[in-house]
Amino acid sequence: MSERPHADHGGSHPHLSEDLVGEPARNLGEHHLKFPDVIAQSLGFMGPTFSVAFLMPLIVGAGFSGKGAGVATPVAVIIAALGTASIAWMISRYARRFRAAGALYEYVTRAAGPRAGFVAGWAYYGAGILAFSAGTIIIVSGTLQDFLAERLDVHISWWILSIAMTALAWAVVTRGVRVATRAQLALAGGSALLVLGFSLWIIIKGGLHGNSLAPFNPAESSLEGIFFGVLYGVALFIGFETAANLSEETENPKRAIPRALFVSIGLGAAFFVICAYAQAIGFGLDATSWSTSGTPLLVLGANPKFGSTTVSDILLVIVLIDGLAVTIGSWVATSHGVFSLARDRRLPGVLAGTHPKYGTPRAAATLLAGATVALVLVMRFTGGILSRATAEPGVLLPEYYPFWAWIASIGPFLFVFVYLMISAAGVKDLWNSERRPQLIVAGGIGTLLTLAAMFATVYKAPSPLDTVPYWAAAWVLVGIIITIVFRTRYSSESTASPSGEIPATSAVEQA
Repeated sequence: MSERPHADHGGSHPHLSEDLVGEPARNLGEHHLKFPDVIAQSLGFMGPTFSVAFLMPLIVGAGFSGKGAGVATPVAVIIAALGTASIAWMISRYARRFRAAGALYEYVTRAAGPRAGFVAGWAYYGAGILAFSAGTIIIVSGTLQDFLAERLDVHISWWILSIAMTALAWAVVTRGVRVATRAQLALAGGSALLVLGFSLWIIIKGGLHGNSLAPFNPAESSLEGIFFGVLYGVALFIGFETAANLSEETENPKRAIPRALFVSIGLGAAFFVICAYAQAIGFGLDATSWSTSGTPLLVLGANPKFGSTTVSDILLVIVLIDGLAVTIGSWVATSHGVFSLARDRRLPGVLAGTHPKYGTPRAAATLLAGATVALVLVMRFTGGILSRATAEPGVLLPEYYPFWAWIASIGPFLFVFVYLMISAAGVKDLWNSERRPQLIVAGGIGTLLTLAAMFATVYKAPSPLDTVPYWAAAWVLVGIIITIVFRTRYSSESTASPSGEIPATSAVEQA
């Protein structure tokens, strides 16, 4: 690959600082993040405990398709981790070469050009704002509201809790990226260790009927069941790549970022497999009881053999704490991405403004806060936006739940779509710079896995979740239209050189 002129080591953009409208763009403030910081970002966004609580049942068979790996869920998790590692390999090739606050947006720009890059950023960070930054706050606040009311007779509306949590997230993210990553490390790491300890306790107790190797035997499920389990299992690892958003602020990004991608997947896989095995034997190898339990972690916590109602309540609090880590991780990644898009003149320049003291992407974080509060208030004053009716007459879903379920489906769909873009486009772009057998295998697996995962997200989904692919396509189409409308601007400011280099105004730097 040909080289482009270096910007200064800190990721500065001298051509932009005078042209941006509003608050001027500055360098991101910290340039001394280390490996613990970037691994905390990946694991924090992944939210291992949050995923075990809410996503594990889908892999077992609680999804809309009614299909899953059942007792063999640990097998599906292992295969999903290996498939995700293929996507990580593709991303790591770019992380070794470029420092990019916009990460996947910048990588797709390098692989397929500025217009495709903008569409990737539009899809990825749009999902980050709607589904992860705002969506996680909504579900954590709603669950906390119910817990406080039922257990402590304390009544605080979910929307008030959401606004308070939004203010907290904004304060943490703008105070400094190291503050944010260390907060994620404490919240996600502490909660994961406690849930891991409980899972090991179930294993020590021998589960319901004793320990067994059955959960590691693919024959305990069908090929179709394993297939769907793997597709749902990809969602467990979403966010592993977000360490790359911190590359401009990391001391040795060429080494630290690729390591963080693979280590986060490896640690996540080990954690998920142990928890899946504990749940499998905890339900006595009964896949039906497991998949229909609702939140199996909490159900097992309340089982007298393993815990009590108090233990279940403690586990719920731990899950909510990990939800805070997911929130902070999402805000860090998304604010960095919006900052990068604005700095590269893809979004209004005011969004590239940084905190005068800490150098954090304050303007982008403020956009996230405003979008979150606006969504919360709209949901509150429309009674939840979507219908709260259930199949059982007279029973209503909580106000916060229906719309959250909808946006929580769109977010992963769009994230996986961008994984698809980098997996497919990267093969061509890296053809002459990487070993081709590994490139073909990684790109091929990544492309097929992401296509299949997108299919699994909406397969047999009920209304309104069956509209997810259409709304996701509409969002992508808006991004495409923007690139067409501003075609002249992109051609004059962002045209790559004949060798396919990213322009000097990009946030991408050769590492």
